[in-house]
Amino acid sequence: MNTSTRLLAATACILLASTARAADSEFQVRIQVDFQQDVGQNFGSLFEAHDAQGEIVAGAGYVGSYNTQSRSDRRNLHFFVRSKAASDFNLHPLPRPTTDAGTYLFDFDNRVYSQGRGGEDNHLRAWDTKAGRWVQDRGTTPFSVSVGHGVLTSDSQGAYYNGQPILLLSPDQGTLAERYYANGRLVFRRHDAAADPPINELVACPWTTETGDPVSLEVGHRIAMRTAREFVYAFGQINGQVVAATNTGGVYSYDGQTWKTVLEPDINVSFQIYAMINYRDRLLMGQYPTGELFAYDGETFEHIPGWPPVMPGVSRKAREAQTLTIYGGDLFCGVWPWGEIWKYRSENDGWQFAARAFTHPEPTDATIHPYENETKQLGEVLNRWGQRITSLVPLGDSLFVSTSSKGGNRYEPKFDFMSREQANEYGAVYRVHRPGALVVPTRWKDGPTDFEFRIEGGKMTVLQDGQVLGTTDAPAELATSLADAKLTWGQGIYGPLRGKIIAKTDREPSTASGRKEVFAGAYIDMHHCFDRQGDQKAARQSIEAHLRRFQSLGLNTIIPKCTTSSGRANYPSQFIAEHTYADWDPLAHFIGQARQLDLAVWPTVCMMVCGHDQPSGILKSHPEWAMRSPTGEPIGYISPGHPAARKWLVAMLEEIVGKYQPDGLILDYLRYHNRPIQLDAYSAALFEKELELVGQLDENQRAEKLQNFREQLLTELMAEIHTALRKVKPDLKLAIYSWGPHVIENHRVAQDWQTWVDRGYLDMINISGYLYPEQNGEDYLTQLEEKLRLSKSIVAGAGRSIPVTFALGVRTSHGEVQSAAQIGKILQAARRADVDGVAFFTWSYLQPWVEGVEKSGSLMRFIAGE
Repeated sequence: MNTSTRLLAATACILLASTARAADSEFQVRIQVDFQQDVGQNFGSLFEAHDAQGEIVAGAGYVGSYNTQSRSDRRNLHFFVRSKAASDFNLHPLPRPTTDAGTYLFDFDNRVYSQGRGGEDNHLRAWDTKAGRWVQDRGTTPFSVSVGHGVLTSDSQGAYYNGQPILLLSPDQGTLAERYYANGRLVFRRHDAAADPPINELVACPWTTETGDPVSLEVGHRIAMRTAREFVYAFGQINGQVVAATNTGGVYSYDGQTWKTVLEPDINVSFQIYAMINYRDRLLMGQYPTGELFAYDGETFEHIPGWPPVMPGVSRKAREAQTLTIYGGDLFCGVWPWGEIWKYRSENDGWQFAARAFTHPEPTDATIHPYENETKQLGEVLNRWGQRITSLVPLGDSLFVSTSSKGGNRYEPKFDFMSREQANEYGAVYRVHRPGALVVPTRWKDGPTDFEFRIEGGKMTVLQDGQVLGTTDAPAELATSLADAKLTWGQGIYGPLRGKIIAKTDREPSTASGRKEVFAGAYIDMHHCFDRQGDQKAARQSIEAHLRRFQSLGLNTIIPKCTTSSGRANYPSQFIAEHTYADWDPLAHFIGQARQLDLAVWPTVCMMVCGHDQPSGILKSHPEWAMRSPTGEPIGYISPGHPAARKWLVAMLEEIVGKYQPDGLILDYLRYHNRPIQLDAYSAALFEKELELVGQLDENQRAEKLQNFREQLLTELMAEIHTALRKVKPDLKLAIYSWGPHVIENHRVAQDWQTWVDRGYLDMINISGYLYPEQNGEDYLTQLEEKLRLSKSIVAGAGRSIPVTFALGVRTSHGEVQSAAQIGKILQAARRADVDGVAFFTWSYLQPWVEGVEKSGSLMRFIAGE
């Protein structure tokens, strides 16, 4: 039974009725969602369907993007089914909406609008599909946003909801410029160059439709822009933060309480973010001058080299990723200055060139921009005729594409190096259609609302509460490919769902009444349990007090940290040079006292990580053991493929097990870095040697081989660990900490723990339970339950059954719990999933809630299987 088949056990909370017959193929998904209060959130993903190879074949969700000046219509719901056959990306021209050499599009209320930016024609026009022409619209306010049952608009002096002012700036308060609404905050730039001192700031003010109260400028949280000319090009949101990026390279985030500077602008360095989009668990940003994407997850801001690539034959300089969207399940990016459109489907497929929106001039790398020399000879700005993809707007069954020159200035006869027909490609609008894509406007509903997605009778259809929202043609082969699809929900390419899935499902009967003692432990940062500056006697007494409290709460297993992610040892080690404690062994005292209290001992060890992005610890002495960055520099991760490194890792574990004789051992970071990386030189050479045996491979085949090779190296290391430690202590239990079921196949971390279970290398698995309402939405408990159920189903399908426990993240880099009651709810969700235990992360972070957990009895009920 393959991995994907085993994953099918966890699809109960969404009804999937899928049949395939020769004459009539059908697919149907029904889901009920409560988006709760509308506070401007990007709603995210409803579901995704994966085939037996784990590839996405269908999905639905809401695009959350912002391009230069406009936000995507947050009410538009996307439904896509991917065809396995290659589809053409043909640009079908629509009538020009402007006499300028540029236009920008946006979508609102099921219509596509066109408006200039910087040219002479600034009239707002809407595309009339039936008439096949652009019509002037004087009634719609540009860049309107649907919120709740109304519409949010703004102008230079204020913001309005359903036409009524919610914020008005007096003349002495300056002017309102770019604005964005998310997370119950109206965020805007306020400026007044004539004020003393001049004003140019970002302001975040609380406001919701439910209160009806006006926006109060006085209670707004502010951050000053660094220069008078700094303004916002793009807004976005991620993990409870609102993010703003500016024309001078500033990137600022607001978490609901405070602003912080993610990237400090430098007026001497050209750096501009033009677009943002939520894509899976990150906020992607289109940048100038690399023309590539950057990513922000709420903590880390990083460059993604090669996203997207460069069109062959043109310069790599002064490129700008100006537009981002998702259409038909693919990520699209429009790039200046050669009018390129790129698409990204999956890690296996990589980026693919979709089209160039201009037929002229011929690509060249002799100049950076098109017509550079000709324009300079006329005394004009040399990049005037650079080629922008100003908009990528999905609506209905189509993707609308618009173009522009640099500033949209009109064509003049003096520019006779191009014809009038060629000049008309600037300011053009195109329509792209591909089978299997449908974008429909949804209605806001207080409380639960039902969505239904169908493919039947050659049609794709979306319904809301029984009413058809939209339909389009669907070739029969689209539905046929879905016959055995596996569904996941609330996660996908549109980012995590910001709402609650309402599901009626019967959970399997609990087996708690007949099970062995439930694993109930906590990870322990030893230095948090005593004063490192005090004497050893006081430290020992503090450790003993902590363990007595640990036991009285009902916990039965200590998980002390033996090593750190920076490569230090928390015990006297002969293999690790850097020791946290120079003159004594607190780990030995923890273990000795735990034995006296009849507590099980399962230490945890950081395996491959040794400094994260920069090598530290043993990698300072052995840089050849380190994995490599995309540019070839060593990083702080030990290679599992280097034989000397593998030998050292096993020896370190043998030392710990031989010295302390624990009941079990939890291996953390037994995985690769979740970032683009390269193998160490030894492993890379070994991989190339293996490739020689299989002959010529294309890029996709090579990527698949590399993924399998990486997974194989980790599995070999796990096998060596199992064999070696069983010799040291035959009854030792081995476990790993894992992010979850999604990493076992085709994931960067390459942690195929399903195979490790199959082969008998593991005796327990500890699954991450780091889900929080602030980061994962109000249905985070449902997400947790299904994640744990899926992990259980994978283990149940393996050749042998082992306990599945979960890590309850009291405080992590992903978020933190807010109360003892919340801990109780998390434990209840885990119990419904019938897991075999819990490990709190960490004991010290649990301290504020210990009394509340004890009084509520939630942990004891969990242990009792209730």
